Order: sequence, then C-alpha cells, then structure tokens
Amino acid sequence: MFAAPAGARISDPCAPPTELSGQQNMFINNYSEMFNLIQPYSDSFSGVIHSVTCGDDNVVHIDFQRSIVKGYSPFIHFLQTPTWSMGACDSQAVVKVDFSGPYKGVEVHLNYAKSPRLWTLDISDSPSGDGYGGDDGTTSNMAELQILNRQMRIYGNNLPGYMEATSDGGLLIRTIDDFATKGSKAVITISDERVDWQRGKMKESLTSKFLYTLNGQETLYGKVDYDVFFGFNRVVAGNFRNGSGLCSVSIKLITFPGKGYIF
Repeated sequence: MFAAPAGARISDPCAPPTELSGQQNMFINNYSEMFNLIQPYSDSFSGVIHSVTCGDDNVVHIDFQRSIVKGYSPFIHFLQTPTWSMGACDSQAVVKVDFSGPYKGVEVHLNYAKSPRLWTLDISDSPSGDGYGGDDGTTSNMAELQILNRQMRIYGNNLPGYMEATSDGGLLIRTIDDFATKGSKAVITISDERVDWQRGKMKESLTSKFLYTLNGQETLYGKVDYDVFFGFNRVVAGNFRNGSGLCSVSIKLITFPGKGYIF
C-alpha cells in the first residue's frame, strides 16, 4: 500500500506501489501484484467496458464522480489527485504528462455525463497555465487549450511571429462553439505543434509552431521541458477557476499521434 493526497481512491491492480509515494491519505482498493493480466473496468457514465493490460504503461482512467483512478504510467504524474466529489462530477485533478520518453502524443477522451459548467478542462504547456493563454510570465512556450462552459478555445504561445496565427490580436488562435454539452463525448489529441479534436462526426486539427512544444524547442524565457499539464474541472494553476460536468477522462499516451483508439 502507498500513500497519496487526500481525496482520490486508486483501484489499480497494475500500478507499482511507488507511483505516488511520499504523499498522504489515499486508499488503494483491490491491489494485486499479478502483473500481465487483463483487468476490465466499466466507465459508469458511458457504459463502455474498457480493459487495461497490466504491464502497459500508457493508459490512465479518472472517474470524477467517484474520485477513482485506474491505470498507471511512469509518464503520467498526478500533481493533484482527484478531490472528493458528492457525485456531481465536480472532482478536480491536475496531471503532468512527460514526453521525454517513448510517447510523442496523448489522447484525452472526455465524457460529459452532466452539463458542463465553467472551467472543465485546461491543457497548458506551462505549469502556471490559468486560462485565456496566461501563465503569469512563467514561459514563452505557454500554448493552452481550455473548455469554458460549452466553448473550446485554443491559445498559442508568444514565440516570434505569433501574431501571424492569432485571430484576435492576442494569443487566441481558434474558437469552437458548443464543443461540450451534456451527454457529449470528445477526444482531444495533443502532439508536437499540433492539436486534433473529435466530437461525434466532427473531426478537425490545427498545426502550428505556436502550439505545444514537446520536442525540446527553445524558449524566449523560462526553462526548456517536455511536459504538458492538464487541469480537470479547474485550471492548471489553481482551483480559483473551476467547474463541473466533466465526469470521466481516459488519458492514453501514443507513440504515433493519430493512431490511437476512439470510444
């Protein structure tokens, strides 16, 4: 048994007991040391039965209604494990994904079983991402994607020439209305200098050097890194901007972006 921050429960027969060591108050249910088994679990909102193969290190599932995490990856780190929820899909979490290893993209499968309210998703190239493309001056490479109520917005970084990509004279590159609604499912894929998104039959992508820099690109200020940060039902920087309605996500690391699965 290992410890983790207050709030979440982990039910993961695959995870080694060192993943979240040194933190506090997490209970692990049904822990098993029997690796290389296929462990099925049900997404209580979509009714889909998923399977995680023990030994795989590229899929993590988070249930924001029951505050449960399933799956494990050494490249997916919880900076804030899911907080307790009263069943309203208002649990919050922050995750860092490390792209310095074998994986070069990530698919985020979103399940809005309840109506999205305020800030349900924030994907930032900066650990200080706080919405609207801001990060309190931490790094020049601070591309950001947010879902606020029903609308998704994509903001670029401020590397030289960024004004060529802007749609508003600032950092905003793209706006997609009515992206998140009650009962909707969507997939967002982040890879180097590219964002793909799919909701129903709608499938679009955006490629720009002003998007996420996952290949060690230089910065104007701030350190070079290979990380992307995810805020669920809140922004990355803090819970001062938060929301509810995102009921579950699956994070799947991929070697070749675009080759993953769709629920």
